[in-house]
Amino acid sequence: MVGAAAPASPQADGELGGAGKEGAAEQQHQRPDLHVVLVHPQIPQNAGNVSRTCAAVNVGLHLVAPLGFQLDSTKLKRAGLDYWPAVCVDVHPSWAAFLEFWQQQPGPKQLVGYSKFARRHYASEGLYPAGTSTWLMFGAETTGLPEEAHAAATDMVKIPMSERYVRSLNLATSVGIGVMEVLRQKDGPVLPEDAEAAAAGAEAAATIGR
Repeated sequence: MVGAAAPASPQADGELGGAGKEGAAEQQHQRPDLHVVLVHPQIPQNAGNVSRTCAAVNVGLHLVAPLGFQLDSTKLKRAGLDYWPAVCVDVHPSWAAFLEFWQQQPGPKQLVGYSKFARRHYASEGLYPAGTSTWLMFGAETTGLPEEAHAAATDMVKIPMSERYVRSLNLATSVGIGVMEVLRQKDGPVLPEDAEAAAAGAEAAATIGR
């Protein structure tokens, strides 16, 4: 499901993923405590691969314009395969629009930016507390996060790597590393099928007890 996000409520335009009743049903499965934000992404294949990761863990995806591709790009859709209907995608027309949207979200929240110039390790224990909505923010493939994103971030973190032969990690790879660490800290070493079974058991027990 895709939407053009206004400060208060995103509007669906249906360019990617499911729309209507099916899209609304998929959106209900998105985790409320984790979001991925791509600020001015340039390469459609990367955004498509990120969408696949988001679909795998029920995480919402936010794209902040200007983008380096069209939303109906064949490369974008091909990289995301047939997983687009399982992802709630919000498209924000500018950085200012996204920031206003984020600031209006209720409850405790954090905006964590990823940069190779940051000084804090992305996997620092306690960085992503339960009960807090975590928004992971990644910049363009060639320029990284803009200055205004650095200024707005509640934390800036980095993924350690040797720069002797490589200047940076691939965007989609970085998103996958960051997302899985947040899930580890929030959920612990719990497999999705185990969590679903536990939830089903608790619901059954509650039904019997009524």
